[in-house]
Amino acid sequence: MKLRPFRAAVALTTALTTAAAPLLAGAQTSYEFKSYKQGLVVSGSTSAPEAPAPGTPPPVTPQPALTLSTTAINFGEVATNTTETRQVLVSNPGTGSLTFTAAPAVTGAAEFAAGLTTCGTTLAAGADCLAEATFSPTLTGTFNGILTLTSVLASSPHEVSLVGTAFNPVSLASTTLPQGMVGKAYSYDFKQLLNVSNEASPDKSQATWEGSGTLPTGLSLDKSTGVLSGTPSVVTPGTTYTVTGTYKNNQGQQVYTIKVGDAVLEVVQIAAGQGDGDAPLVEQGNARERMLERLDILFEQLAQTYIQEGEVLEPAPSQPTYRSGVRYPAAGRHSSQKGQRIVSPVPRHGSARDYASETFGPSGIH
Repeated sequence: MKLRPFRAAVALTTALTTAAAPLLAGAQTSYEFKSYKQGLVVSGSTSAPEAPAPGTPPPVTPQPALTLSTTAINFGEVATNTTETRQVLVSNPGTGSLTFTAAPAVTGAAEFAAGLTTCGTTLAAGADCLAEATFSPTLTGTFNGILTLTSVLASSPHEVSLVGTAFNPVSLASTTLPQGMVGKAYSYDFKQLLNVSNEASPDKSQATWEGSGTLPTGLSLDKSTGVLSGTPSVVTPGTTYTVTGTYKNNQGQQVYTIKVGDAVLEVVQIAAGQGDGDAPLVEQGNARERMLERLDILFEQLAQTYIQEGEVLEPAPSQPTYRSGVRYPAAGRHSSQKGQRIVSPVPRHGSARDYASETFGPSGIH
């Protein structure tokens, strides 16, 4: 009996499927029926997972981790208007990449801030990065803050405590200023009182100066140099004046007392003797009286003029020329006795000082 080609193909497919059923049990099988061609086309694929060898551990999922080089930073003592920086080493000792969910940040006192960082959004396994914190105080005192790093780890956030103490490095020393004298030039440089504790060799010329209060008449403070100068014209028993020195934004302040005195004559000794000796005065009748009269006149002339050390007095032309110091007026025109007189120009507050001078005298006195 002769079979038609189509029927023969169907019969052959059925027979092969039945015969191969036991071999293909549990396997994925697919069939594709093509348009009729002479012959039969069958396509299919099969796969089965390999069973792990006995005792083989299951595969491990990569896990990131985070460690910090420190969890507390103490900046110590820091000068005001300066900046100190500290660093924290951030490490990933895990087996997987670590992801940060925010940049390093600082909370707490405004004197602290987050600085530069080399930590990006991810940190590879076994890698390190740096996070900085800065301390920039403007006022004195002790301050606290927290540096925070945030990641995907369950232990996040990761915190570092911050503490720092600020001090003012600039000060002005207290001292008793030299007393001024009426009519005499005065100068005092406050830079010599300026102290800068955080610099070995500060450039004090950079300092600027301010003063508050009332200065004695004739004196003024140079705000760029810190020099108090001028020529006092009025006696001032004592006035307080506040001086402020500013160096690199830090200030030192001190209150000083400024006095201005007058100059007066003070008689410390009157003696007379034979010639230039120091023998006691020997009464010589009218000669002694005339000597004393002349001394009185000279004293009155000197008292009318302030005598200051090293200055030449300028009396009226009709008066004799003389200088402050030791005087040797003659005892009289008819006497060999000479009177020795010692005067000393001293301020009202000081002690007597003697100054040698030349012999002088009006008519009849040599």
